[in-house]
Amino acid sequence: YCRAHLLQGYSTDHIINQFEREYSPENALSWYTRECFIYQILNQGFRLVDGEVLVHMSFFIHDLQRQIELLHNEQIHRYERKPVTAYHGQGVW
Repeated sequence: YCRAHLLQGYSTDHIINQFEREYSPENALSWYTRECFIYQILNQGFRLVDGEVLVHMSFFIHDLQRQIELLHNEQIHRYERKPVTAYHGQGVW
């Protein structure tokens, strides 16, 4: 699915091959924050509310949500009920 929806090129193919070999649910957050096709495809799907993208990537969305939940549960005691502000930036070229 990802290969069909991205511009073909060595760097993209190389990263998709690496994803196929190395991906596991425990490293979903790392893949999402990495500068690669996952972020591009998911954010396009979220922005456009594209059901096809969201269904095809639902395994990853589930893994990402689960990993964020686990990290939250591990770290919540550090914040003593204080609000936590999280930022996500997007570059403009």
